[in-house]
Amino acid sequence: MRHLLTIAIIFIGLFATGQGIINMPDNNGVPTRFVTCSGSFNDDGQNGDYGNNINGYAVFCPGIQTDRMQLNFIQMIIQTGDVLTIYDGDSTAAPQLGTFTNTTTAPGMFQASAGNPTGCLTVTFTSNGSGTGAGWRAGISCFDPCQAISTTILTTPAPDADGVVRICQGDTVNFDGSATFSVDGTGATYEWDLGNGGGLNAGAIQSETYTTSGIYLIDFVVTDATGCSDRESRDVVVHVSTDPDFTGTAAVDNTICYGESTDINGNVTPIEFAITPSPPITGRTFLPDDNGTTSYQTCVSVDLFPPGATMTNASDLIDIFLNMEHSYLGDLDISVTAPNGATVSLHTYGSGGGGTFLGVPIDIDTDLNPGTGFDYVFTESATQTWAQAQAGVTTLPAGDYLPVDPYSTFVGTPLNGQWCINITDNLSSDNGYIFYWGLNFNPAIIPADLSFTPNATSEQWLADPSITNTVGSTITVTPTTEGVNCYTYEFIDNFGCTYTDTVCITVLPEITNGVPSGFVICDPTGTAATVDLTTRDVEILNGLAATDFPITYHLTQSDAENGVGAITTPTAYTNTSNPQTIYAAITDSTTMCVVVESFDISVGSAAYNTVPDIDLCDDPSNDGFEIFDLTSQEAGILGSQSAMDFAVTYHTTQLDADAGINAIPNPTSYVNVQTPAETIYARIESVTDATCNDTGSFDITVSPTPIANIPMDIIACDDVSNDGIATFILSSRNSMVLGAQNPADFSISYHSTQADADSNTAALTSSGYMNAGTGPETIYVRIESVLNDECYNTTSFLIRVDPQAVFNTAQTINLCDDTSNDGFEIFDITSNETDILGTQNPTNFTITYHNTQMDADMNTASIPNPGSYTNISTPVETIYVRISPNGNVNCYATGTFDIEVSPTAVANPVTDMTLCDDSSNDGTEVFDLSTQTATVLGTQLPADVEVTYHASQADADADTGSLALNYPNTSSPQTIYVRAENVNNTDCYTTTSLI
Repeated sequence: MRHLLTIAIIFIGLFATGQGIINMPDNNGVPTRFVTCSGSFNDDGQNGDYGNNINGYAVFCPGIQTDRMQLNFIQMIIQTGDVLTIYDGDSTAAPQLGTFTNTTTAPGMFQASAGNPTGCLTVTFTSNGSGTGAGWRAGISCFDPCQAISTTILTTPAPDADGVVRICQGDTVNFDGSATFSVDGTGATYEWDLGNGGGLNAGAIQSETYTTSGIYLIDFVVTDATGCSDRESRDVVVHVSTDPDFTGTAAVDNTICYGESTDINGNVTPIEFAITPSPPITGRTFLPDDNGTTSYQTCVSVDLFPPGATMTNASDLIDIFLNMEHSYLGDLDISVTAPNGATVSLHTYGSGGGGTFLGVPIDIDTDLNPGTGFDYVFTESATQTWAQAQAGVTTLPAGDYLPVDPYSTFVGTPLNGQWCINITDNLSSDNGYIFYWGLNFNPAIIPADLSFTPNATSEQWLADPSITNTVGSTITVTPTTEGVNCYTYEFIDNFGCTYTDTVCITVLPEITNGVPSGFVICDPTGTAATVDLTTRDVEILNGLAATDFPITYHLTQSDAENGVGAITTPTAYTNTSNPQTIYAAITDSTTMCVVVESFDISVGSAAYNTVPDIDLCDDPSNDGFEIFDLTSQEAGILGSQSAMDFAVTYHTTQLDADAGINAIPNPTSYVNVQTPAETIYARIESVTDATCNDTGSFDITVSPTPIANIPMDIIACDDVSNDGIATFILSSRNSMVLGAQNPADFSISYHSTQADADSNTAALTSSGYMNAGTGPETIYVRIESVLNDECYNTTSFLIRVDPQAVFNTAQTINLCDDTSNDGFEIFDITSNETDILGTQNPTNFTITYHNTQMDADMNTASIPNPGSYTNISTPVETIYVRISPNGNVNCYATGTFDIEVSPTAVANPVTDMTLCDDSSNDGTEVFDLSTQTATVLGTQLPADVEVTYHASQADADADTGSLALNYPNTSSPQTIYVRAENVNNTDCYTTTSLI
């Protein structure tokens, strides 16, 4: 919430000594407030009995709003007639918790109740004059009686990374709060203190528009059904941007003449906004003469430090300052008391000072008017106390002084709470005034969000066409409008706020003079002439009144601008150089603004300067006719001659140019009447003397603009390396680019970029360009006229290298004939495709099979059923293979392999073999198996078929374990398996058996 830094001014007596020990103040029943949660609370007697006739009033409050105070009395000895009362609140209007008199029994603990809205305890004590006692000792502490309440807050706009919401003046902030409860949130209320001084606003969702710059401390208050609230007192900090200071943003000249320039400086300084945790007490406080019975006190309420923050080091307090006057330093006792009751003496009565003045007092006791206060600053960096510095002076000077007690006495005190200055006048006579006092805390301990200075994100002058130059934040302006011309300097800060300052200058009325013509004296041999300069007055005045705008003539621009060195005989002036420039100054006698115009005096003759021909490119019609701006030659024809003094005309014949007749009426848009070239005749003559003239000529030419026809792309097949690189004959596209155009009229070049083609640079070798091998390339073609290289056109086409198919050697496919041995079989000729492709990706290629090489090359008559092809020649037939890339069938390769049908050997059936056993009758005899071979062969030749004998069908099929031809049987009877195989293809076999 935006705390209003309240200033409490209390006139009471106060006595407290010792860090953390609070003694009952004898303050005539005027309350002294202590904000602390530690230490001890004793009677006023310190280590002795309490005093007679005490009237004390002490209020103890916690540093955190939701906490509760508790006092634990461990000793209480009070005499009859002396009364101590404890109240459940921050004043004697609160309910009593206990009253004690004539007792020696310590009553123990007293706590602020849950219904106590302040959490404070108040203690009063009065004693009579008939006796004292040992008094009391009580421990001071705080407790939190509430459940934990945690708040969650969303704001729009959201806070920055440091938790601060930064907005501009007039912006609205939306607040949305919620809470979680450690026990129960039933019946909880939600309120917002929006920092606007308007108190609490009910409801969890609020919005507020902040129209004034500053710092707003927002408090979201969540209160449960028991009256307990969340412990945060500063939930959101809103910084509203301050207006920057544009002092120094000003023009060098506030008033200028028309056509003049002036500088305008931009300067802006962001302004700091800060809340001090300890604002000074202001307002006059009278310090009447007294005899030490009453202390006069004013208090500074500090409440902007984090709850519970304490002073941890003497350096946390930079100084205590006060502005006062008094007529007798020796009277005074001055001290400052912290929120926990700790006291530091600034000046002690009896330490010296005598009649030394503080400030400039009125040293008349009956005159109670205030004198003049001096600023006195008590800092531990000073070298003398008041008492030490007063020796030998009548008035103690303003300045820095040592406190009597060190600031370390305050270590441990809460920073928030009441800091009070106590001043006691101890002697009769003399009085004074305190005008203000305060404390300066170390900036290092002051919360960073209590101050801000916006940072600039941009500073600039807003665009204006009359700004002719900018250097940093300074602009040069040349206004083109009479009257008030304004310029805006813009400042944008890191809050996103835009501020502007406008600087206006007054431009005096324009002098609407004319431009004079020069004097051209035709004298081919002379260099000087006498002229009447005033004959140019009429041209210069251009209708202005001569009496209001006097004209003077000068030899330099500077003299004319400054009104000095005027030519004394302007009606008969002879030039001193040839040509010579004369400067005419026209002065507005009302504004005293001056305009300077110049003209030349030239003696001689007109001279035609040679200019180059004009060549234009024809339009797409190529009809040979174009529109020419002949006046583009004028500056070249004139050369150093002034256009004010000489006129240039254009003609179609030399005779017309010589005579100065039949000038081309439309020289800025002249269409040639001859093509492709035509001669134009130019005449230059003096505007004042037509006899001063000269002529010359130049040609105008229309060059045909070529048409860039789009050629076909060039696609090449790679070689077997398939590296993507090939050599291209780019010039093969010349005829396509030309189309029907005559090759003799145009040149063609090839380039790798459009920019190169347009600029005709880095032409490629058209007779043999090798590509980079990185993929398709665009080739840019430039076709230009051989007469004018500016007459060109461009087009483009692609060059691409497609992969070359590679045929890898394939093996012969050999099949065994069936038992018919007719020499024909069904072949799967695709079985060789893996070998044919090698490492090539089969998805990128198509393979076809043909019966002739021509068919393979022409990609015709492919075998339709290569997976089940029956040979047409036997025993051997050649198959022709074509492998083509799917993208470009022209990048193909061919090769061949054979298919062969081998005859199958036939094992003819044989009769069983039977032998008689020998006398041993052991069932074993030797059989001559070779006797069966002729039968097995039948009509087959032994050279073509091999016959072997085996003990098992498996051995016969595998052609293993063949038996000796003289074979002893191993069992009787025993089956012998016979294998007959083609000696040229052992896979072509059959078997039979015998017993």
